[in-house]
Amino acid sequence: MDLIFLVLMFALAYLYGSIPSGLFIGKILHKKDVREVGSGGTGTTNTLRAFGKKTAIIVFLFDLSKVLLPYWIALLFNIPANPIWLAFGAALGHCYPIFADFRGGKAAAVAGAAALFYATPYALFGIAILAAVVYKTRMVSAGSMAASFSLLVLAWFTGLTWFAVPYTAIVALLFWAHRANIQRILAGNENKLF
Repeated sequence: MDLIFLVLMFALAYLYGSIPSGLFIGKILHKKDVREVGSGGTGTTNTLRAFGKKTAIIVFLFDLSKVLLPYWIALLFNIPANPIWLAFGAALGHCYPIFADFRGGKAAAVAGAAALFYATPYALFGIAILAAVVYKTRMVSAGSMAASFSLLVLAWFTGLTWFAVPYTAIVALLFWAHRANIQRILAGNENKLF
């Protein structure tokens, strides 16, 4: 019975993660499709490029909630779910949203939120890496990948396996979602933040 509930919670996390906040908020506030600008993603970074800071903050906060709400529902119903596996479900929805033709974001905010809410000291380490890499390269994509991977290595190294195992899936998804960014980084023409 627990397995059925866990599958249902994972499906719920995927569906909630599938709400393309950047797409919907961009259309509501600016009457534009964020997927037609910049990298074509619906996440915070592309929303920042397309519509500015205020809209990007709204999208970022909504994307953070994708990690929290499914776990809160699991707690409400006493379902023993690992919040990071639910975050992986939300990340899948975020990257491949059923409500937006499976064209979504790149899971950076979701990956960061998973660490921030459930492994805060590790997240602080990740934030330091993110800030250093973005400051040096001006590339959010490079910073997001470096931060998530460094955080993952630290989690494995310190034995935080309940976090590290599902977070490995999130980081793999994040890198897959950034494959075009990786090609542009290697070619020297990745989009810069400033």
